[in-house]
Amino acid sequence: MVTGTVTPSASQLVPSPGQSLATLTFDADQWAILSPPRVDTRLVAHAVARFLRDFGLPPDGPVEFRAVQMDDPLLGLAVLHASAAGTVVYCRRDYLGAEVARGLTAFARSSTEILLAASGPGRPPRTRFAVTDHAEWTRHSLPEPWPHPVMARIARDDDEPVTTVHACSCQMSPQLADVLTLLGCTRLRHMHAQRASRAATPAAGA
Repeated sequence: MVTGTVTPSASQLVPSPGQSLATLTFDADQWAILSPPRVDTRLVAHAVARFLRDFGLPPDGPVEFRAVQMDDPLLGLAVLHASAAGTVVYCRRDYLGAEVARGLTAFARSSTEILLAASGPGRPPRTRFAVTDHAEWTRHSLPEPWPHPVMARIARDDDEPVTTVHACSCQMSPQLADVLTLLGCTRLRHMHAQRASRAATPAAGA
């Protein structure tokens, strides 16, 4: 739950056509990122704080994806809320199915530490979300059909670890996939920087 004062810390345009990214800090241990339809930090900050105050709950584990009702258009398609309790990614339920939300939660919990451990200094891991048309899902050129409606794999791309998540179009929209790619990469960069900072800080008494 949001308990601190809402103070916008940053808002920047990112090099993705039609996309903007806003980062909002509530206190030292609590912040949110989202891709609103327009970047107006004052209005977005109040919209996010109101949403989290009314509907925010701690995650059931280190990270959780939730398909929820999000009526305020200023919230965009998804809000990532990070706190000491963990990370919750709230997505508009008409853009994300419950089954894929559970799959994303499982993948994120199992892959995040692997990605961070495999990443090198100055090269944070990345994540990608892609939507495959439902008609093509079972016709994919694999020995076995992809497990419907979501699957993920970890590989290296330009010597950086990358998780690619494929979701069926019956459970995720391409627009949400683009937003989740932005939010996921931003969150991984933040966690990578935190880990590097802790590694560079001498232990007390050392």
